[in-house]
This record gives sequence, structure tokens and C-alpha cells, in this order.
Amino acid sequence: MAALSAVSLMGAHTAAYAAGDAPYGGTAAAVPGTVQAENYDTGGQGVAYNVTAVNGSGNSYRSDGVDLEGTTDTGGGDDLGWTGAGQWFKYTVNAAAAGTYAVSLRLAAPTAVADGLHIANAAGTNLSGDVAVPATGGYQAWTTVTASVVLTAGVQTLTVDQDNPGWNINYLTFSGANAPYGGTAAAVPGTVQAENYDTGGQGVAYSVAAVNGATNNYRPDGVDLEATTDSGGGYDLGWTTAGQWFKYTVNVATAGNYTVSLRLAAPNAVTDALHIANASGTNLSGNVNVPATGGYQNWTSVTATVALPAGQQTLTVDQDNPGWNINYATFAQSGGGGGGGTGYGGFPASFWGNTSSIPGASGAIEFDFLNATNGQYPDSEVYWDVNGVEESIAQSPYYTMTSCNSCRVYFYLGTPNSKYNDFIELNSNGTTINADTSRVDAFGLPLAVHLHNSDGSDVVVGEDDQVFSESRTALFQQFENSVPAAFQQLATVNAPYSIPAPSDVAAFQPGGADANYMVAYAASEGATETTQQVFGCSGGGSPNLSGDPSLCAGLNRCVAQFSTAVQNTPSDYYQNAPCNYYSAFWHSVAVNGLQYGFAYDDDNGQSSDFNSADAQYVQVAIGW
Repeated sequence: MAALSAVSLMGAHTAAYAAGDAPYGGTAAAVPGTVQAENYDTGGQGVAYNVTAVNGSGNSYRSDGVDLEGTTDTGGGDDLGWTGAGQWFKYTVNAAAAGTYAVSLRLAAPTAVADGLHIANAAGTNLSGDVAVPATGGYQAWTTVTASVVLTAGVQTLTVDQDNPGWNINYLTFSGANAPYGGTAAAVPGTVQAENYDTGGQGVAYSVAAVNGATNNYRPDGVDLEATTDSGGGYDLGWTTAGQWFKYTVNVATAGNYTVSLRLAAPNAVTDALHIANASGTNLSGNVNVPATGGYQNWTSVTATVALPAGQQTLTVDQDNPGWNINYATFAQSGGGGGGGTGYGGFPASFWGNTSSIPGASGAIEFDFLNATNGQYPDSEVYWDVNGVEESIAQSPYYTMTSCNSCRVYFYLGTPNSKYNDFIELNSNGTTINADTSRVDAFGLPLAVHLHNSDGSDVVVGEDDQVFSESRTALFQQFENSVPAAFQQLATVNAPYSIPAPSDVAAFQPGGADANYMVAYAASEGATETTQQVFGCSGGGSPNLSGDPSLCAGLNRCVAQFSTAVQNTPSDYYQNAPCNYYSAFWHSVAVNGLQYGFAYDDDNGQSSDFNSADAQYVQVAIGW
């Protein structure tokens, strides 16, 4: 009988030849454990493997010893060679538990091969990412290359896909799985606590250079954990060190972009402190900088964005530089997409409600006021006030804005004109609008504004979803924990009603205990203003800060002493005391980090100000 040609190998087979894929030897290979390359499944060409030609001389080992040869690698046996782009071999395995497994591939190649192979599941999903094969100097000169894969529990079929030729493989060793802490993957959207890293131990669920912390009372492997004084209590993860990492198994409800609010603390600013990676090692978040908060228990929130597929997956928090603590990470789906207000600004899908019910307005802008107090106040106790009209949301959630110049829309909780109040600022005429949320004077209520334009585009500004989901007490405590000692009084001086700006507090005014907080710094940049005048950009000195937005912004952001490039780089702001940490906090809990924290915060586009000449409707969510 003539040998099968490459063409015939790629063609159809009889039922007798392709009897179905099955594990070699009849039993699925155990995972954790080692899978020998020569033990690919039975079933023949197009079923258990796909090759373009029959090579090797491994028929002494098995009757279909395709592409096998004796190896000189440690342990002997056969390796699999004659690799070619588009070829593949299947292996049936039995995973002891669901989770992420480290895979050590024993490989050899005369020269380096970029994207030599990948490991896929039965659905064809690339589990390992593209695996590069380094140059070892020959087909029998062996090295070990590591990757990771997420497996379900039980019997399943994995495929080693050959993406580019020029390498051999001897075996694959799967190390113990990490699994979600508590047995259930953390839900995304949602909050992932730092102390709830996966189980599996050193080198599997985490990698640390030394064991620190004393919280084995929380979990037996309480590595690098300590009790935290942050809002909500519990534990944070500290003793960060370059090269360390911790894994977290999550279950993502919907594929898309997610805003991650990382709760961080650091005595000093840390550039490139961490990043979030997927199971393939891809950096999803970019390099995350941690601002100086003044201590390991002074907390702030830093945001990043990650793109996640739907379903269960493992994320890794990689520690790139030391000197910071982490308490938790909150994932909220980023805006963009679909109608109906779904997901705009990183809020939950239901937050903005059914926007199709908002009335149309000809030559005007329809305002839709939303009760986002989480049941703390009924619609009859959430009031809006604009252009001399004051009503509760129960009376009407809508207002048709034809014109409003240099005006404010006020909001009150409980009763009209109560001390629980806040406002947005705007100019509007017809379908043209310029508006913002403002923390220049004080914070009173969480506010978020969603602008929808007639062309279908959307803008969201204001406090982020985390602020709306927590209590007033928690937010005030979060502020106090996040700022240096001099600023902590802002959370108590007018509690529980508001958190005033520092320029409006006696301690930062002439004669006050903190009157000199910004004076020396301002003087070093040639400004003779008082601390109150610097925070307020109000002028009164030389040069007059009320007429110098860039200098006043630079002083408040504590970058005035640096180059123009640094002054235009938001990630460098608030890292070199003395700073306006009041403003820094409101940026840390704002949608896209944009907020009016002081009068000239629009310098370099960091304010919550937005403009439109074709607005269709504006939604304003009022929290607490």
C-alpha cells in the first residue's frame, strides 16, 4: 500500500480510521501532573492530530507514532518534532480543580521562534497566549518555558497548536491550580478585596520574596496581610516588593471595558507601582502610579481601565515597585455603548434608567432628575430648583431648559432648602450648554451628570459609582483617611452636611494653625499669596494668581516647580507635598478623574466642565 500523501492526510477519513478522539492509554492524563508530548490522543489524522506529512520513527512506541523521535533530554523517551504552522495535537486531561495552572513546556529549537505555539481548549480559545520558543542551540538542547492556562474541573481536551515551525517539545508539566478564595469567583462588576487572593500557595496563587503580616486568623496563608483602618475595616495587603504578584479569580458578567478603582495608600509617591495582567501576562491596566497619601493607612482611590472578556478568568496584580498598600479594587463597566443609558460613565446598567421615556424638547434641552439615594430618601424628598421653579422628583422628574445663563441648578434632600444640598453650574440657550459639577467651594451631595447629544454621543461627569454606592458616613471617613493630617479637619468641621474647600476653613486662613501651609512653596515660585489665596486662586499678591491660571493650577497640583511637560501630565499631580489634597481626593473619586477641585482646575482640561451645541437631554443623578 502506498504511503499516504500530504494531500490525503488533509482529506476525509473513513469511520474506521477516525474512530473518535480518546486519551492515549484509555485514561486522561492527571492535572496537576506531566503530559508527555508522545502521548497525544488516539483517533488519527484530523481527529487527534493534524499534520501535513507523516514524519518520525516512533511506531515502536505507538502504532501511529507521528512526528515522534527518541530524545536525549533528561528522562529519555520520545519527543515530538517536525513542527509546522497549522499542525496540532490533542491531549485529554483530567483537572483536579478549576483554576489557573502554570504550564512548564520542555522545548528545544536551534534558533528562536516567535509565537511558536499556543494551548487551546476544545472551543478553540487560546488559553496560554502565544508562546515564544527561545534559541537553545539545537533540536536536542532543551529548556523550560512557562505559561499559564485557566482550566475547568474534570476531563477536557487541550490542543497544542503549532503556529510557527522550527522547535521540538518533550512534555508539559501542569503545576497545582490556584482557585478562587472561598470557592467562588469574585463578581465583576463588583469589589475584589485584596485579602481574598486565590488559594494555591506560593508560586501558584501568589509569589512573594518573604512572608510578612500576621493575619493567619483570617486565612491560614495570610501572606502580607494586616488589619486596615480604611473605611469598612478588614485587611489590606502590604509589604509590596518589585516582582511579587497575587492572583484573583473573577467572573465577568459582560465583556467590555471596566473602570477599576484601586484603593491605595503610600507614604511617598510611587511611579509605576503596579499593573493588572490577565492569565496570558498581558498588561491590561497600563502602569499605575500611586500618589503620596502621607502614610500606609492614609487611603485614596486611583483609577485605571481594563478590557475583560465575559466569564471566569484570573487576573494578576503585579507589584512593579515597592512602597504602597492596597485594600481593594472596584470594577465598574465603563461607558460607551448602547442606548438606554446603559453603562455610561462606568455606572451599572440600570443606573441611568430608561432614557426612552424622557420627553422630547424642541429647541431646548430636557433635564431628567434621578433619585440615586439608594432608598434613603423617597422621590417626594428629593428636590430640584432652577429658574425660580422648585419641585420634588415625585412632582416632576423633568424640566425643559430653554435658557439659563450663569445659573445653578440646586438640589436638596429631605426638605426644600435643607442643609443637605448641592448644585451644578451651567449656561444654556436652546440646545447649547456649558455645565459642570463643582467642588471649588464644598462637597455636599454626590452628583453625576449624563449629557446625551442628538448625534448619539454621550458625556458623563461628576462623582463615580463607588461614591453613589456607599453611605455619607463612609464617604466622609474615606476622605479623612485619604488626606494628610492638616486636611482631615475638612471632614469634620461641617459634618455631616458638607466637606468645605480648604480656603473656606479658618485653619488655612491668615492667623490659622495651617496658615503657612502653602506660603513657602508659593514664594519659591515667585508668588507672594497667602495659603488661602493659593487654594482660592483669588489673587492679592504678586503675581496675581487670579490672572495666572497655569501658576495657580501648578501650585495646587504641586507641580509648579517642574517642566511644562510635567505640569501637563495628570499622573504627576499631587505627588510632591505641599499640595491641595482636597482637590486630589475629588479627582480620585470622579468619573474619568475629572472634577473642579479649585477655581482653575480647567487648566490642562482636568475639570468636569463640558460643552455641547446640540444637546438632546441631560440627566442629573442626586445621591444620598
